Amino acid sequence: MTTRTRLLPPALLLLGAMQGVALAGEPDWMTASALRGLITGNTITGRYDNGEPYSEYHAADGRALGHNNREPNDNACWDIRGNEVCYYYAKGRAKGEFCWRFQRLGDSGIRASLVDKGRREIIGIHQNGNPHDHSDNGKPWTCDPVTSEKSTPRETTARLARR
Repeated sequence: MTTRTRLLPPALLLLGAMQGVALAGEPDWMTASALRGLITGNTITGRYDNGEPYSEYHAADGRALGHNNREPNDNACWDIRGNEVCYYYAKGRAKGEFCWRFQRLGDSGIRASLVDKGRREIIGIHQNGNPHDHSDNGKPWTCDPVTSEKSTPRETTARLARR
């Protein structure tokens, strides 16, 4: 290790190392049960491949609290469908539904890849609980109206198959 490398902030070294791991070989995507344990009641913080930051606490009731692309989450929700974590944003520049596959990178690192909406990736760290105190700023909401209006191709196919 050179003197120059030792002077880099530890967080940058960690993200650089995680990116190297993420690019080596075929990703080992997490299963639904592993995702539920990783996400529920915990925070994921990091950057998109374009450098934009995000940090979201995944409340057990399905709310996503924090910020995404520098915008505070207001009426944002999450759930697990299949082996993907799907986010619903009712407002803001990134309005709509976005589903991601996750991969563990070491003890606390994660990599996620966007499904079905172009190629986007995030690199971040998993943190237990809500260490950044993300909140709804006194404006609580429920995810029921947000998620009940969403109809995905998989859900539509399942409804048609039951008829």
